[in-house]
Amino acid sequence: MTGRGNEIPVEGSDGLRRAVNLLLLLSRMDFSAEQKRLIAEEIRLFDEWKQFAGLAVRHGVAALIWQNLSDLGHAGEVPKAERNILEGLRFKSIARVSWITEAAARVTALLEREGIKVVLLKGLALEHTVYGSKGLRQMSDADLLVAPADALRARDILIRDGFRSMSLKSPLYRHIILDLGNHLPELHRGGISVDLHYRLFGPEGEEMVERAIRDSVIITGVDREPDRTAAVTRESEDGVGVSSGTDAAVNSGTGTPGAVASSESGAPGNGTGARPGLIGDAESSPITSSGVGFPDTALSSEAGTPGGALSTGTPGAGTFRILPPMTAFLALVNHIYKHEIKGEFQLRLWTDIYLLLVRYGKQILTSGLADAAEEAGIRKETVAVLTVMKQVWGVVLPEGMAVSSDAENAVVALFMNRLAHPESVGSITQREMFMKNLRALKSPLKKFIFILGDIFPSIGFMKRRYNCRSKMAAFLFYPHRLGKILWILGLLRTEKYDT
Repeated sequence: MTGRGNEIPVEGSDGLRRAVNLLLLLSRMDFSAEQKRLIAEEIRLFDEWKQFAGLAVRHGVAALIWQNLSDLGHAGEVPKAERNILEGLRFKSIARVSWITEAAARVTALLEREGIKVVLLKGLALEHTVYGSKGLRQMSDADLLVAPADALRARDILIRDGFRSMSLKSPLYRHIILDLGNHLPELHRGGISVDLHYRLFGPEGEEMVERAIRDSVIITGVDREPDRTAAVTRESEDGVGVSSGTDAAVNSGTGTPGAVASSESGAPGNGTGARPGLIGDAESSPITSSGVGFPDTALSSEAGTPGGALSTGTPGAGTFRILPPMTAFLALVNHIYKHEIKGEFQLRLWTDIYLLLVRYGKQILTSGLADAAEEAGIRKETVAVLTVMKQVWGVVLPEGMAVSSDAENAVVALFMNRLAHPESVGSITQREMFMKNLRALKSPLKKFIFILGDIFPSIGFMKRRYNCRSKMAAFLFYPHRLGKILWILGLLRTEKYDT
């Protein structure tokens, strides 16, 4: 981390700048002596606790922030009101993570018994890898990946098991749902929400997803002690796995299983020369109607390759699959921009990526990253994210991912100001979303189904949309929907889009 003189300016008051700076300082898992000194120096005269706590809550990092304040011995310096907020969210996160993990284990076991491979995504996968299974990664649902060919069958299995699915806007959309968005409508049971994903990227990244599911890591843990490590296998195509213990995963001199060798600042790289930096969540389907374990990890012998294994300890008994590191990284990059399309910006998502790079940087920051980002269709977005990682967190970029200084400054300035003013991030318009979905459908028949279902949605949707108590009352609003025909024709004419 650089000194205060090299900090990137934040638009707003000095108090807001200091709150943002402290938030970034604390949004990590490990701290160097210099980082601890900077935190202590910042807190010594800090008086923007209300603003700081508000940002921590809004950015989804309150549990992590409070844990770090406590571990670093600064909990007593936080005023009582803000301390109660942050500490309360920390305890809530512990309980919710344990609850969601247990639910995900049951869902995974059920689908695997039916022959459907299930891969943990996003919050759950990160919680039990880079966040150390401590309940620090706040989340609201369980995100699971299945192959597109298995998605609808998996949904039907879970519905038979007692889950309730959010309704499709139209029954017709069942014929096109796998061509739109990345996951099926949310499934709910007992206060838990499950999102079944069938994509990580756009259509251009489908082969990468197929490889990721095929090469996913099988993780097994059996109620072990904290100093024990789970056996980890990487499944081959014929179903035979090769086990790997912790020895292959310990970096020379670090003594940490699976940790990426780094400089004192904790920046990922090749162990030396890391550049100092500043501080050294469920997207909706476009067609819907509306116990913590131990942080033990091990990497397989193939983990040094771009498509190598990512592994984790699991809470108690259970088996999970995790994405290979590079695919996990690119999926998180894409996830950030899906949220921004909806006008959402959270430091939590950027911290996820930083911690993933700290832990698995050797498998991610390789010469193959540029080609993988291109295949996923997110090269530009990947460059932008890595630029923030370089300038804010001090990550060393691979060749082929560098951008000009002016472009770097613009990307980082945008990040810093969105961090300070998350409410300023605007979503795309209804018109833009409609055209985006329409363009995603390649055949005229599927485009027609999409338009027809939008004009004449299900009666259930109509009841919710027009706040009707009876089906008959909702039915009377269908003529009103005919006006959408003119709206859609206007869009097509304005966009000069040929359906």
